[in-house]
Amino acid sequence: MAFRILFFSIFLYSFSFSFSVSLYADLKEGKKAYARKDFSKAMDEFQKFNDANPTSGEAWMYMGYIYEYRRDYPKSIQSFKKAVSLSLPKKDLINCYQKLFSILIIKGIITK
Repeated sequence: MAFRILFFSIFLYSFSFSFSVSLYADLKEGKKAYARKDFSKAMDEFQKFNDANPTSGEAWMYMGYIYEYRRDYPKSIQSFKKAVSLSLPKKDLINCYQKLFSILIIKGIITK
């Protein structure tokens, strides 16, 4: 009986690890595409990551950067707002708020 429990525990751990690795593969591929400026591919990968991992803000942050680069400010604002509402490291959270502030100034929604 102890052997079955041990075997089952190892099986579950390996399954969850492989799932986690494949889940973050989308984020990693998105970052690679972003670095190559293949924004269409990056957006696809980031969206896949968001669909599978709804509590992380990292892919939303990168989508905000892409929309900002494309000067699609409404979608950039929406992406950065979503990113800050989710889980982000402090430095990324600060960066997203700075980006939001900058875009709102560019759009004339707020002034300095």
